[in-house]
Amino acid sequence: MICVPGMGGDGQVHGTFDWLLEYEDLEPLLSPSATGHDYDTPVIVLGCGTSTLSEKLHVAGYRHVTSVDNEPGMVTAMAERHQGTEGLAWVCADVTQATDVLGRRQFGLAVDK
Repeated sequence: MICVPGMGGDGQVHGTFDWLLEYEDLEPLLSPSATGHDYDTPVIVLGCGTSTLSEKLHVAGYRHVTSVDNEPGMVTAMAERHQGTEGLAWVCADVTQATDVLGRRQFGLAVDK
């Protein structure tokens, strides 16, 4: 089921939204056997919005998932939703100019759906 996030009366983003495909559709392509990487490989999810992809990658076993979007409300909502979950990071940035936020971190797997 796809849930479109909406703005509540409090001006905050509520709900999740998976554009195009859901994790279950992509799972065979994102497994370590398909990517050639193991679960310790740092993953970056570009334009994450309020997708559940990052969460489901983490649940599947990926230990280091960084999610990036340039919409502050969405990043804040997802960071709050997953507060305290070790291995999930949420970054508000334009990925074309994110070196000031991400530094020189390297990622073995990039997902942009």
